[in-house]
Amino acid sequence: SYIQDLAVDPPKRTPSTSHPLVNQPHLTPPIPVMMSAQQYFPIEKTDDQMSRVTKVDVGTPPSGFRRCESALVYFHGFADLPSTRNEEIESPEFTCLGQQWSLIVCPGGNYSSADGMVAVYLDNNSEEDIRLRYSLSVRDPDGRKVASSGEGSEIIESGSGISYLNFAKRSTLMAALVKGTLTIEVRMRLTEPTNIVSQFPKNPNCNNILKMFMDEESPDVVFEVGGKQAKGTHKKAKTSSVIFYAHRLVLQKCAPELAEMCGLGEDMAAVPITDVTPDIFRKVLYHVYGGNVSDEADEELESNEELKANAKDLI
Repeated sequence: SYIQDLAVDPPKRTPSTSHPLVNQPHLTPPIPVMMSAQQYFPIEKTDDQMSRVTKVDVGTPPSGFRRCESALVYFHGFADLPSTRNEEIESPEFTCLGQQWSLIVCPGGNYSSADGMVAVYLDNNSEEDIRLRYSLSVRDPDGRKVASSGEGSEIIESGSGISYLNFAKRSTLMAALVKGTLTIEVRMRLTEPTNIVSQFPKNPNCNNILKMFMDEESPDVVFEVGGKQAKGTHKKAKTSSVIFYAHRLVLQKCAPELAEMCGLGEDMAAVPITDVTPDIFRKVLYHVYGGNVSDEADEELESNEELKANAKDLI
């Protein structure tokens, strides 16, 4: 048993606009630029890239006991990687549980990520589906865990993957760099045998609709939220407003009252909303697009107390 170490060097040239993973669920138009570290910077595996870990059983392992396997993926020069939205850095393939995987990082987030958040994808590049438990985490130079996906459990189909659109704040990961390198640990273990036969592909429509949340390329509705006069002021000072993009069809089906505010014309003039804060409106809109508000709060490290305090406004 061993922990794999994989190095991803920062790109030093203009990447190709070809997109080898365009059919994967987490990649939606507009097609992002994929910078393949394996394509541009082939890495020869050496003995010092494999950190051997000896695992010893004391007694007889119980029936069904399954060990974890891990991979440490190093994104060198993380601060210099492109930080514009939807630009992706892909690791070389690595092996865990007999399957081929790659880890993809968007330092500037996906189009659906919150501002300042880093998106991470774990892709199954093998020809077989696999059922497993998995987690991603980052530790700071002192060994403290500063970012974690939490443990998930599901079937990951061949050619598909897991998306964390708000994996961690970029500022948090920057503070966790070791000599400029971001280290992400991927841990996984089997929960059932891998000979799973899928008669029908997983329906991606719900996930695709969620990815349209805050998409600036295809909206036909714009909301300007905030700008309300601050309480306790004598002058007509207003708080700053925030622009939100949406789609009329989604609103008509999932939030008809918001759709009515937009009228029936093709005018893209911003619809003002001043009686709710931008943060609350963002959560409401995220829910309209099929997102789980509590999950998003977890990804943004928002506490349960903050959710409870805003529960009335959210409802």
